[in-house]
Amino acid sequence: WRRAPARATVEERLRGYAATGAREALRRMDAANRDRQFEAYIGAMVAGASLDTVQVEGVTDPEAEMVFRYTFSAPGVANVSRGRLVFDGIFHAEAARTYAELPERTVPLWNGDPVRATLDLRVTLPDGAQLEDLPSPAEGEAPGVRWPLRWERTPEGFHHVRQVNVPTGRVSVGDYGVFAASVRALDTADTNRVVARLR
Repeated sequence: WRRAPARATVEERLRGYAATGAREALRRMDAANRDRQFEAYIGAMVAGASLDTVQVEGVTDPEAEMVFRYTFSAPGVANVSRGRLVFDGIFHAEAARTYAELPERTVPLWNGDPVRATLDLRVTLPDGAQLEDLPSPAEGEAPGVRWPLRWERTPEGFHHVRQVNVPTGRVSVGDYGVFAASVRALDTADTNRVVARLR
């Protein structure tokens, strides 16, 4: 295997509690610290990523969305092996780590921070690369969680959309098993590989 470099342009929008927390943190930072924090944030999600540019909106208006527009470069977003480019995904949900670490519960699971998150990812493949079969659409729904994922071909490569909705509330002890199974299925579907043949 060898690693394939990439450059990404990201627009990230935060609302509600997430926006409030980010706004308060950014108000305490100067530009240099902000850039260092962003690079650490991106590096935690994408190995070896380095920040190129960042712009932030919504810091002064407490009712506005927080909007982050940034670009980064990374040395190994995909793998190359035997004439194929293998993309394992990026910005994974990793929901089980937050919501379903335990095999079972004896008390209800309380979620006080609602999640309504959408990943809208467009990938441009290298010149001459040809997609093989894309993963099939997937979805899950259980008490306390709902999620769909889909992939589609585009002239440049492919388009992937993931939506995750975890509302505020309790997941009962009786419902936790199906909730946890759905969350783990989300993580599995979220790491389905996309493969392209290289010419």
